[in-house]
Amino acid sequence: MMTHNKGQILKGRVIEYNPACQKGILKAADTVVDFTLTKKTAIPLGTLVILQGKQLIDGFQAEKITKLKEPEINFETWWNENSKNWQKGVTDTARVKLIKQKAALMQATRDFFIKKNFTEVSTPLLNSIPGMEPFLDPVKTAEGWLITSPEYNIKKLLATGVGDVFEITKSFRGHEENSPYHNAEFTLLEWYRSFADYRQVVDDLELLTIALNQSLGHGTELIYNQVAIDLKTPWPRLKVNDAYKKWAHLDLNACQTVARFKRAIKNAKLNISVDKINDWNDLFYSVFLNYIEPKFPKNKPLIIYDYPLPQGALAKRKSKNNFWTERFECYLGGIEIGNCFSELTNGQEQQARFEEEQKIRRKIGKEVFPLDNDLIEALKIGLPPTSGIAVGLDRLFMLLLGLSDLREYLDFPTSQV
Repeated sequence: MMTHNKGQILKGRVIEYNPACQKGILKAADTVVDFTLTKKTAIPLGTLVILQGKQLIDGFQAEKITKLKEPEINFETWWNENSKNWQKGVTDTARVKLIKQKAALMQATRDFFIKKNFTEVSTPLLNSIPGMEPFLDPVKTAEGWLITSPEYNIKKLLATGVGDVFEITKSFRGHEENSPYHNAEFTLLEWYRSFADYRQVVDDLELLTIALNQSLGHGTELIYNQVAIDLKTPWPRLKVNDAYKKWAHLDLNACQTVARFKRAIKNAKLNISVDKINDWNDLFYSVFLNYIEPKFPKNKPLIIYDYPLPQGALAKRKSKNNFWTERFECYLGGIEIGNCFSELTNGQEQQARFEEEQKIRRKIGKEVFPLDNDLIEALKIGLPPTSGIAVGLDRLFMLLLGLSDLREYLDFPTSQV
């Protein structure tokens, strides 16, 4: 160890401090020192301090200061790369500003729906029966399953005749990749309009997004990744089948069986190996993710709507025995932010679809869950014509605030807790 030059002035941050023994380590741009304080004093990690002789300016008195080693790193770089998001907030005013902006957006979201006479509801995170979707992995706890969405329970409340409702809640998905747009725990906003279909919910979504953007002091233009996104209404709309025709040269009306879908992909000479794919939805996603979604515009929102029945889960058909369902997804800057259904309210058909999803889960080797009979009963009691949407609120706020990575946006991303 080398003795610190007592005449030297160091400016750095506290990266370790043990109040019990009053010892800590200070990292500056060109040196690393440890220190021992003469009295017990709270110094939050990350505190920016100036050391002159034995004085840690702002009142900290050090009795022993030792230079540990010649540093090989830039401290600010080290701090940004190694501190957790909440720790950055200790010294970074931009981080604190972000926390407050998110809170303001959350309040503005609630205000938007309260002004429209929606009722805010609260449903449980922990349930005995999880979501049934074949391609989702619910998270199991000792007491039950964490929700993948509050939809099942909200629909039970709709059967009481409560009217238009919204909920802001946490949801969870297992095996979710840690990526710029995914986190295992995320915030969902869901709202349900009675005596409405998916067209009215598009209107809600447009107005909500503009209202939130304006609450940040902007107008109808959102800047994201240096691209100006025009939010003026009505947002562009495109049917799913038209997107497949346009970018993959496939007509899904002629692809309603696995065999026909495979043959059409081969005839269209798409670069997709279909021989080992035996599920219709896998074929759909293979084309969608490789040929459709990458083509979505970055400078405007896009409503892509009318999904085929295997993608309709909880959506009603456009008409009896129709292959198409009333579902839309919304993309903003090419990023999916919401998924909406004109809700299926026929209990008998919903039970049949759940049973089909059980077969798919069994076929692909996933745990098969029992039917949520309370939801079936609620549908049999009767729901009015209803449309509902789930919006990934973390993603939407991230976009509005001009951030491009949830791992930066979240105060506690899964990788840091």
